[in-house]
Amino acid sequence: NRYVRQLFLACALILLAMYVIFESYSLRDTITVGMVMLGSHSDGTRSQVNHEKMEIACEEMNVRLLIEEYVDDSWESCAEAVKNLDEKGANAIVLDSTDYAKHVTRLSAQYPSIVFFCNSVGGAENISCATYSTRLYQARYLAGVLAGLETTNGKIGYVASMENPEVNRGINAFTLGVKSIRNDAEVIACFTGSWNDAEKEEKLTTDLIEKENVDIITYHLDDDRVAEIAEKYQIEYIAFHEDKEMYSDNCLAVVKANGEQVYKEMIKDCINGYSKISDIYWLGLEKNAVELQICSDKVSDEAKAQINMLEQRLLEHRDVFSGEIKDNQGNLVCAEDETISDERLFYRCTWLAEGVRVYEEKKF
Repeated sequence: NRYVRQLFLACALILLAMYVIFESYSLRDTITVGMVMLGSHSDGTRSQVNHEKMEIACEEMNVRLLIEEYVDDSWESCAEAVKNLDEKGANAIVLDSTDYAKHVTRLSAQYPSIVFFCNSVGGAENISCATYSTRLYQARYLAGVLAGLETTNGKIGYVASMENPEVNRGINAFTLGVKSIRNDAEVIACFTGSWNDAEKEEKLTTDLIEKENVDIITYHLDDDRVAEIAEKYQIEYIAFHEDKEMYSDNCLAVVKANGEQVYKEMIKDCINGYSKISDIYWLGLEKNAVELQICSDKVSDEAKAQINMLEQRLLEHRDVFSGEIKDNQGNLVCAEDETISDERLFYRCTWLAEGVRVYEEKKF
């Protein structure tokens, strides 16, 4: 009996030790977040913005943040960055660009004890590989409504990086917003083929203004050159990223992604353990993860009231992609009594909406 009691006590102590170890994993001070970025924390691009948001989230959640900067999308560079973060103690790594998506499966297998979060990439079935994004399309829809209210000639420009589900969602939502106000309006979209290409951005933005005569322009890029060119031409525009107090009243509004809200959800689930981690973190207006910030006195009180009313509708119904929607080839992509599912929107938004015309740069 004494032997049995001693054995029982020993087992109890082992179980208690295991419980303490497990619980300690869930404590805040054991989580270290690593962030891999294409740019740097101070380069004025989207990398800087995302880093600032991550800093806010980590500070609020009381966790340590490590960063690897100027990491190109090659396997060698990405693997070296993750190796460095692992050696410094990171147990949750955020890959801050969709360009790193192709390495996720390999990295997850190589570092099974690290939780990987990938910026808006699809197809992650591994518990160590979650995807994240904001429902930026909700704010883009409201921006489209504003553009529809403010345009004079019904020709609106949209400069984007490249066609992918995230960018297409934004263009489509913006166009649906425009056409809910001005059904005769046209959104003229162009693609630079890169998130940051100064020469291409300047050329295409200038073409849309000079050759297509757009009277409002917006963009989805890592920098704000489109806004700077719009200022030069003194045309109205809707900016992306951060507050634009440095610009004139021609900056009607700013489409903002409050990424710290998404990061906080991710960190919170890391704190609570692997089993709490979602496959997709896709937050929108309901979590204050996106917003349209009006910042020009040119926007009337009536227009502001209309946008506020539509924002409340989106909060209640999340119905940007509902009802009959056709693509710009005339194909039906959503029926009258249908709402496009999150799965289709997130992974398979490969079409552009009716009302979008893709600008073709003429070669001479």
